[in-house]
Amino acid sequence: MRAAILAKPGVIQLADRPRISPNAGEIEIAVKFVGICGSDLARYEGLMPTPEGFVFGHEFSGVICGLGDGVDGLMPGQPVTVAPLLNCGECQYCLSDRGYLCDKRVRFGTNVDGALQEYVVVRADRVFPLSEKIPLQYGALAEPLAVSLHAIRQAGNIEGKNIVIFGSGAIGLLAGEAARVEGAKRVILIDINAERVAFAKERGFFSIDGTQEDPLVRSIELTEGQGADVIIEASGSLKVSALLIPALAKLGKIVIVGLAREPVPIILMDLLMKEGQIRTSRYFSLIDFQQAVNYINDGIIDMSPYSQQEISFTKFGEKSGDLVMRNGREAVRLLVNMKNSFPEDKP
Repeated sequence: MRAAILAKPGVIQLADRPRISPNAGEIEIAVKFVGICGSDLARYEGLMPTPEGFVFGHEFSGVICGLGDGVDGLMPGQPVTVAPLLNCGECQYCLSDRGYLCDKRVRFGTNVDGALQEYVVVRADRVFPLSEKIPLQYGALAEPLAVSLHAIRQAGNIEGKNIVIFGSGAIGLLAGEAARVEGAKRVILIDINAERVAFAKERGFFSIDGTQEDPLVRSIELTEGQGADVIIEASGSLKVSALLIPALAKLGKIVIVGLAREPVPIILMDLLMKEGQIRTSRYFSLIDFQQAVNYINDGIIDMSPYSQQEISFTKFGEKSGDLVMRNGREAVRLLVNMKNSFPEDKP
């Protein structure tokens, strides 16, 4: 089978890999769509340590084409997505549905080879069926939706509350979608990318262009002078950190999900005077993932606007993968289309 191999930072090659049969409790999946996320871009650019010859990609959907012994409830030909969290299942964190904190946690496409290959073998207990009524593309978006949903739920009950989200990338936008479903009163997204600001407006959000107006002043106006009950920091920007506490309402909560790689200045006295809270959000729980799949399968969140930017897997063979990764950098979420690169799979 063919796979996209990260030969070294900045160089991706198409290579042949042996196809692996599933063992007991495992499932073989013919991969159809793979999302390119920020961590994939970071690995490609050499910002995250990655072994040579690695296959990344952890947001994906496909069709079951093989079952190992002891797998029940799933069948060949079934469309599925996969929760790429491979935790031990036995420690205190796993037993409380916080497997994302497991000390033995392994992430598919991060610590072990991922989905940018024709076929993958995964644990059956991480495979989630998709409705045959929805496009397979939507299943590749379950993982970022689960990450976004987890961030929203870190703030507790948000029903009737004002939510301000810094960053209109895939996580920020999907956090906005999740916030609406979870009962938020008003969702405001802030970005400095004009295209993403426009995209957020098309999705029906209050959208602020930080290059055209003061995001702090405007967000407070939109929250009727009170500030945000909940702030989701999804930009990872050092500059945004200075706005978080001033934009917060009294008793408000700040949830950090963006990957800030530098120290950020915080005046704790200002947070104390509002009796505000800062929480962090790391990845997702399996409950979050199942809920994300439910929202997608049931059409509760419209995923069609997030699945319209595609590129063929074969394009990894051009310019050492730069064409694909450059498009991935510009898109809200680029989906690599594996389905049309190979003959149709027959279970």
